[in-house]
Amino acid sequence: MANLPEAEDFSEGTYQIETSDRVIGGPGGTANKQAEQLGNRTAWLRAALDKIVSGTTSVGKATQLANSRVLKFKGALSGSGSYDGSADTEITLTLADSGFAAGSYTKVTTNAKGLVVSGENPTTLDGIGITDAVRSSATEVFGKVSDLADSCFVILTDKTTDKPAAISYGAGLHIKYPGFKQGFELVSGITNEWFGVRRVLEDGTGVYRKVWTDADFSPQTYAPLASPDLSGTPRAPTATVGTNTEQIANTAFVQAAIAALVNAAPGALNDLNELATAIGNDPNFAATIMNALSTKAPLASPLLSGKPKAPTPGADADSDQIANVEYAKGIRSAVEGGVSEALNTLAKLAGALALKAPLDSALLSGKPKAPTAPLFGEGSNNEQIANTRFVQSLLAALFPKRVFLANDFIRIPDTPGGFIIQFGSAVVAPEGTTDVTLPISFNNIRGAIAGMGVSGWNTNGNYSAYAGLKSQSVITLTQDVSSTSGAGNQTLYYLAWGN
Repeated sequence: MANLPEAEDFSEGTYQIETSDRVIGGPGGTANKQAEQLGNRTAWLRAALDKIVSGTTSVGKATQLANSRVLKFKGALSGSGSYDGSADTEITLTLADSGFAAGSYTKVTTNAKGLVVSGENPTTLDGIGITDAVRSSATEVFGKVSDLADSCFVILTDKTTDKPAAISYGAGLHIKYPGFKQGFELVSGITNEWFGVRRVLEDGTGVYRKVWTDADFSPQTYAPLASPDLSGTPRAPTATVGTNTEQIANTAFVQAAIAALVNAAPGALNDLNELATAIGNDPNFAATIMNALSTKAPLASPLLSGKPKAPTPGADADSDQIANVEYAKGIRSAVEGGVSEALNTLAKLAGALALKAPLDSALLSGKPKAPTAPLFGEGSNNEQIANTRFVQSLLAALFPKRVFLANDFIRIPDTPGGFIIQFGSAVVAPEGTTDVTLPISFNNIRGAIAGMGVSGWNTNGNYSAYAGLKSQSVITLTQDVSSTSGAGNQTLYYLAWGN
């Protein structure tokens, strides 16, 4: 007897056998249809339960596990607890020791998990890792304080080269601006009482300025600028005579001003009463004097009449003294006495000067001559006239005459440092190169060119010649042809220049 095949299928409803159905057995038969449906449902339920038991399918709801489980933690944290789902489970975790001794540390090192693996208690800025603080210890400076790279307290000694001249030994504070050489310094003498400050510039220089203290300066001993109440015998600089400003006038200035007013008047005229008596107590003295002066010639541009006379100046007088007729006659006699007959009048002198060349834009004729200027050195480059001897000597120096070789050079001027042109030739094979050693070595070669003669060319192709700079004393000549058919060695000529 065989079993009906079963499939995991949970069909809806159960087949009802009708009275009219024929009884048919076997798989799918009418008589077995209800049994097949029940078998399929049973197979489906069995498979679903197996999946729940095996964990393939999660159950919708459970209040308690059939078997309780132990939850375990390991690694940096350890701990465990039993859990069956019936209630919450609380597990106390224990942090694993890092292997480092417990204690208080100002600087610690942690691993990737944040656990402290080492610690220390440094006592220096470097140990703590602080780079932007001034050290409490002082640095003894050998050289320049401004060369110190960091801000610090400093000790100044006889080995400190940029300390104030007033300090032999001292101490201070050097503050450097971050990233620059500028800074600020405050210093004090140790062997003497002197205080100073300075601003350090980018080039490391700076001027120390003295810091005044009450030992050097006390405001209580000085008068205010506004409305000072001076006592004792205050002094002030003596103003120059004629000064008319707000400058203080001391007794010396006043006495000088009075002396200038009196102008060394005699004792009988050195006060106003004596002056009034001297002018006859004339209240119109000014008008009286002006009327008297109207009959006198003015000092400036006087218009004299009649036959005014003046003293005769000496023969060698050279001033603004009036020259009278007698003086003029004496001068004429003296002038004519030392002059030849040909030049004893202005007309004769003018005629003689007409034969002379002017200093400005002279137009010379004939064969004028001039001294020969030095060719080189001091005095060789100025406004002195260059004669033909100077020009010929200069040309000979610039372009010396000599017999040139096939490979030779010329230097302009022919002195060390002059401009050099070198020339020569060499035979070069088709598509070949030849190194040519120059007649002399350049200090600084500037360039070179190459070419070939007008005869012996191969008309079957194009020829090209090149010159390359290999060193200061060697150039490379190259013969380039478009066709080597019938090509032969060619003589290439070169020019190279430099100094």
